[in-house]
Amino acid sequence: MVASTDLAAGILLRASRVLKTLGHPVRLEIIKYLQSGERSVAEIQNHLGMIQSMTSQHLRLMYKKGIVQFRRQGTTCYYSIANEFIYKILTCFTEGESKLKSGEWDMGWFGYDVEEKGRTVEREKSNLGCIPGNS
Repeated sequence: MVASTDLAAGILLRASRVLKTLGHPVRLEIIKYLQSGERSVAEIQNHLGMIQSMTSQHLRLMYKKGIVQFRRQGTTCYYSIANEFIYKILTCFTEGESKLKSGEWDMGWFGYDVEEKGRTVEREKSNLGCIPGNS
């Protein structure tokens, strides 16, 4: 039983590190763009409309976290999603986004409201009075 608990904790720890890294809007956009296949740094840069150094900084961090892999062909670096685990996470993101947009899910479960001009804003603690410790 202890071995399976350690394995589950390890998976959750790995997932939390990936999710934390993908929590940045630019990195999430990069990984969504890579879902359709391998892309060069220049292609990613053009898609994002960012300068090359900023794009490379985000890609380097995602590489260090095991989210993307790269290969070099001449002077060009090509990036792609590193493994099936990342595709599964993206599938969950996409499904969740769809359910939120359709109204099937409500961000209120997480202590958030979708209000101000499409931005997700945190609820005031006074609105969470039913949660223990929030009177």
